[in-house]
Amino acid sequence: MNNLGNQMTGNINRRDLLRVTGGTAIGLTLPGSVFGARQDVEFSGAESRLIELSGIENSYGPSPAAKKAIIDASSNANRYTYAAQLKLVEKIARKEGVSSDHIVLGSGSSEVLLSAGLACCQNDKDTVAADLGYGMVPGYAGRVGGDIHWVPLDNEMRHDLNNMADHVNSNTGMVYICNPNNPTGTLVNGDRLRDFCRSMPKGVVVVVDEAYLEFTDNFDEQTMLDMVKLGHNVIVTRTFSKIHGLAGVRLGYA
Repeated sequence: MNNLGNQMTGNINRRDLLRVTGGTAIGLTLPGSVFGARQDVEFSGAESRLIELSGIENSYGPSPAAKKAIIDASSNANRYTYAAQLKLVEKIARKEGVSSDHIVLGSGSSEVLLSAGLACCQNDKDTVAADLGYGMVPGYAGRVGGDIHWVPLDNEMRHDLNNMADHVNSNTGMVYICNPNNPTGTLVNGDRLRDFCRSMPKGVVVVVDEAYLEFTDNFDEQTMLDMVKLGHNVIVTRTFSKIHGLAGVRLGYA
């Protein structure tokens, strides 16, 4: 869910931008090093005793209804899914209470996060992100944009919003916040994060990665969806990989 307005740098339409830079277009324009950040590790020994935690996957897996839907859809695997994608966009839009043109699908939320980084940090724009945090998104943005300003977490291992705001300047294109944070699991208070989003200057986009927010007890109070609806420069990303146990399906949205 995104609302970049006309304040984004460059001459690219806000909602077409993520679509244009998504999927194949990204693969054709970026060097291989951009996609080489994560590598598989081979283990030796008794693999049956290994517990895989690195992907933060949902060990319970998808629901029976989701499994049935996947099986039912498999008979059409030889067909393109454009119509089904449009229906999914419409359903997500109704769920979130926004118009369909606010929704962009991706191969997991990783793709829409990558697209957001490319869009916001073109023309050598800088990124502000937390250290310790999910480094893939600012890492991608840094490869195609300007500098990455890593801001240490506070004493409670949360995003230090005041310090992050101090690192925002005239060359900042994106502030990336994963809430709850990966890997610390800490949550930034929703009201404080809203104040932070409101304080950002024009041209700075706050990308809020809500991959794990559905595991919290007060989701409605913590999500930044309302900031999108109010027209602030905020992008909210979600994924079906975590709470829905569908990491292998590769489906996310902004």
